[in-house]
Amino acid sequence: MRILALCLFMLSTATAWAAMPVCATQGICEVGTSCVCTIPSNSTQDRYYYLQIDGLLKEHVYQCKMSNSTGLTMLITTAKVPNGASLSCQGSCQHFPVSLLVDTRELVKPTDSMLVKIFIPGTDVPTDFKSSCNVVY
Repeated sequence: MRILALCLFMLSTATAWAAMPVCATQGICEVGTSCVCTIPSNSTQDRYYYLQIDGLLKEHVYQCKMSNSTGLTMLITTAKVPNGASLSCQGSCQHFPVSLLVDTRELVKPTDSMLVKIFIPGTDVPTDFKSSCNVVY
């Protein structure tokens, strides 16, 4: 009976991972949406993941949150903000979970995007990466 329960658990976990989109190296998340994807395991190699956040409008402040399901230590190494925008952190600036404030009140263009570069250490466990950006004011 325990073996059957273990097999069913493994099958349900595999089905959940298979149903979620894979984000091996990059992803795009629109402001106002929650984005989730699975970063596959790669125990032999550290790598980078690039998240593009689209739909930043001038005259707003956004809160962007990023987390992962396994507690994997992921680091934000670079964030390329658009001209005229500024970026600040709430709590830890690099280690996940991360909460960033993006101020676009001085944005040069009426709408723009931001690119975040995230370091992912080698691991043998896939992780669900979650991100969202929403208007604070």
